Amino acid sequence: QLDVELKDNSHISQDSHYKDGITRYLAYSMFNQPFDSRTAELMIHSAGGMDMTDIQLTVADINGDVMTTFHLQDGRSYQNGPNSFELSKLYPNPFNPSTEVSFSLPMDNHVRLSAYDVRGHEVDVIFEGAQSVGSHSYTWNAASLPSGVYYIRLQSGDMVTSQKALLVK
Repeated sequence: QLDVELKDNSHISQDSHYKDGITRYLAYSMFNQPFDSRTAELMIHSAGGMDMTDIQLTVADINGDVMTTFHLQDGRSYQNGPNSFELSKLYPNPFNPSTEVSFSLPMDNHVRLSAYDVRGHEVDVIFEGAQSVGSHSYTWNAASLPSGVYYIRLQSGDMVTSQKALLVK
């Protein structure tokens, strides 16, 4: 049987149930309070013989709808869901002179959203600063730039992704 400890969230109730070789663990607030610092750090004790790939963690909102599903593989965490690291399709694209740049983040982090030309030169910083978990959207106005292909680059921590944008004047 697994022993799970939730760190630094004394206002969160916890319950676990062991059946058929599976331990199910639940952390919740009776008063719909969030985790402190919007973070839940779980410490797993007594996991003798257990492999990291045996752990799956599901995070849900107060309605029970799954927000993000985490699983561990080879010691690395992967996730799916609306709060994964993602740069959505630009809209409109092609555009003139502005386009909407939307993205989502799996955690609070510093973000740099910038535009590059085809030679790899940064031509604009759309947004840079602290950003909270969830979905965000910014308008990129490229009125001062010539027609052409540009790349929108999103960086948050060690995660980076980009999308092609076509400015047609």
